[in-house]
Amino acid sequence: MAFKLASPSTSTGLGFSKLGTPKSAEEREAEYQAERARARAEHEAKREQFATKTLDLTLTEVSSHFTRMSDRIVRLYGTDTHGRPVRAEYFIPDCYDREVADSFIEHLEEGASYRLRGYWKAETVNGTKHFTFRAQFVDRKAS
Repeated sequence: MAFKLASPSTSTGLGFSKLGTPKSAEEREAEYQAERARARAEHEAKREQFATKTLDLTLTEVSSHFTRMSDRIVRLYGTDTHGRPVRAEYFIPDCYDREVADSFIEHLEEGASYRLRGYWKAETVNGTKHFTFRAQFVDRKAS
């Protein structure tokens, strides 16, 4: 028994006319950049929504790592205005170029004071509750 393709007019046939024409490299790049810009705008709106608290931090240490989804987490360690140790995290999603994340980290100076806007997140680790400040905005305070 031979296999025979049905004509495009039948329901079992392949309708190649429904397939779009391939996009040029410029069109694909423009769509990619537009999607990234949309994701950045959406992310900035969420940041504004979650920035409900403030924390003044004197920075003592900075570390960063990538998540499985290629996002970057920047951890800020320091002390608050009362001298208590504090940990804060700043999330940089993958819709930003790696250079943006590197530039953000390069501008952080140990010993400098920063005002963070964000929210507190409680986590229980081995039965002990810890609080981490989820920074949405990090601004250097004037000296």
